[in-house]
Amino acid sequence: MDGIREDRILKVTFFHHFVASYSTFLLALIFGAILYLVHFNSSFVVVLGIFFIIDTLPALYLHIRYWIKNGGKQYKVDSNGIIQIRKNEERLIKKSDIQKIIVTKSASSDKGGIPILSIESYYFTRVVLKTGEDLVLTCLVSPKIDKVLRNLNGVLFERKKCFFCFV
Repeated sequence: MDGIREDRILKVTFFHHFVASYSTFLLALIFGAILYLVHFNSSFVVVLGIFFIIDTLPALYLHIRYWIKNGGKQYKVDSNGIIQIRKNEERLIKKSDIQKIIVTKSASSDKGGIPILSIESYYFTRVVLKTGEDLVLTCLVSPKIDKVLRNLNGVLFERKKCFFCFV
């Protein structure tokens, strides 16, 4: 698997953290602007603060779960399979060992949709192996993980829609 393109090397990076949580940052900026325009009226502060907490806490939970799932691991994908690297140990998963890949994401984050809530930016793929084992790759290793895995030609892809993409 030599000569793997840089965009097919998947790992958790600061940029991927930011891309996954950009909705939260955008919402904070919008709420800040609204609060500034209403001169930090206490009623607005309370209402927007409650909404922000309700929106942010589930996203923070998903972010931590995804980080625990893929932190410290690196994946290399090419047309022959996936190499999983953890603590300098490599594991080769051949394309022929993969039964199917299940992409789980919210409906609004697919096909040009705009995520409204922070949790809608989080999604994952489950690589189901013929041995019955699963390999979970989250959006923290790549914001376009499903597109990268499409390079495994001939592998069955399924799409599952969910509101809260819990791993």
